[in-house]
Amino acid sequence: MRIGITGHQNLNIAVIDWLKHELFIEINQLNVNEAFSCLAIGADQIFAAIVLANEIPLTAVVPCLNYETTFDSNGLALYKNLLSRSKNTIKLNFKKPSENAFFEAGKTVVSNSDILFAIWDNLPAKGLGGTADIVSFASSLNKKIIHLNPITKTKTFINYG
Repeated sequence: MRIGITGHQNLNIAVIDWLKHELFIEINQLNVNEAFSCLAIGADQIFAAIVLANEIPLTAVVPCLNYETTFDSNGLALYKNLLSRSKNTIKLNFKKPSENAFFEAGKTVVSNSDILFAIWDNLPAKGLGGTADIVSFASSLNKKIIHLNPITKTKTFINYG
């Protein structure tokens, strides 16, 4: 089984421990043989760290050239660390960071995943390629989604029939 992540970058410190716990539980209940992440700050990096700690092969989806310019210094250090530990890398052909590049990267994660983890507050995306857009794309493909809402600290299973 292949899993992927979409989620918010700006997460409240108070919710991060809850997210880590829930991700750890759900990932360990699945028979995962590959995980996909864009390694963005926040949800993506938390997910990738848990995946790697569980010795699950990670495929990094890099949206564009100069993706590193989108990170602050702490996020960049973690990005480089996670990228170096990824088994595979998918690099998209965008010349620079853009909403289109991020949307296509999110769609690549979804297309390669059997189950998508969504760290999402149920609000509309702030720009093309935001979490809501990726969840909508996954739903249109009838992908299974494990939705962790960081505001309400609730877990919902979508498209599980």
